[in-house]
Amino acid sequence: MQGNTPEKTTKLKLDEISSPMLAYLGDAVIELLVRRKLALDGVPNTGEANRLSHGYVTAKAQSEAVGRLEGLLTEREEDIYRRGRNHASKNCPRRSTPGQYHRATGLEALFGRLWLEHEFDRIEELFAAAYPACLGNPACFGNPACLNNTPCDKNTTDTEDENAPTT
Repeated sequence: MQGNTPEKTTKLKLDEISSPMLAYLGDAVIELLVRRKLALDGVPNTGEANRLSHGYVTAKAQSEAVGRLEGLLTEREEDIYRRGRNHASKNCPRRSTPGQYHRATGLEALFGRLWLEHEFDRIEELFAAAYPACLGNPACFGNPACLNNTPCDKNTTDTEDENAPTT
């Protein structure tokens, strides 16, 4: 069986890939980025990493991440996102709404397409915007300030006094 290497993949072939397949690929891309982030953030074990990863990979979390990308996507990226979001699917996780699931699928489709296009720097840029730096900090988990890229009082450095009042 002759395989397709990324160098031989043409734009025409990329345009022929279905939105569900792009979302399938994008799911893996986001999962890998999350696992790398948690490992580099010093999460001590796989059980804790698995628990924290839910702040990134559930349909609800990905739907919220889409909101943080508002105004950052190019017109072409918005088209890819919309195509993924609008794909009719009968599946919806129990803990999310259909709207959340569709937005999450759109995000995954976008990341999948960017990965196929070798747009790794753009993937990193969008991931950083979608998932703020302190989101992986267990102390920040679920803090609305962290989720809005606002400085978080729980995301302190070693030189700061933990007991000092926050403003």
